Amino acid sequence: MIFCSSCVNVKPVDTRFTRYEVKEVNFVSATFDFIFNVDNPNDIPLNVKKIEYNLYLEEKSFVKGESKGFDLGAKENKEISIPVKLSYLDTIDSLATVVKNLLLGSKKVAYRFEGDLVVESLGASAKVPLRSQGELSLSK
Repeated sequence: MIFCSSCVNVKPVDTRFTRYEVKEVNFVSATFDFIFNVDNPNDIPLNVKKIEYNLYLEEKSFVKGESKGFDLGAKENKEISIPVKLSYLDTIDSLATVVKNLLLGSKKVAYRFEGDLVVESLGASAKVPLRSQGELSLSK
C-alpha cells in the first residue's frame, strides 16, 4: 500500500478473522458480529473511514453494507467488531435455500464475508481486504 504525500511507503495493514458471535435470532431478523484482528505495522497512525462489506449465505448475496470506521494508532493491534443484521423480509428472495436447509434439519448455513477497510493517511486512501468463510450456527 503506497500513500503519496511526499511518497511515503506505508506497509499493508494485516487483517485476520478471529470469530463471529450470534447476537440475536428471532422471527424477523438475525444479528451477527464478525470479529477481526487488525494490525498496523506502520510508524504512523491510520484512519479507517469506513468498512464496506457483503455477506453471502449459501452463495447468495444477503446483505451489503457499511460500518463505521475507527482510528488505528501507529504500531497498534486491535480487535474490531462488524455488526451485520439480516432482515428476513429484505432478503426474502435469497432465503429459499436457507429455509430448505433448516426444514431438512440443518442448524448451520454456509457463509462468505467479503469486505474492505477504507483507510486514509497522508491525504490518500486505500482499501484493505477482509475475508472469511465457513458456517454460521443458527442456534444460540
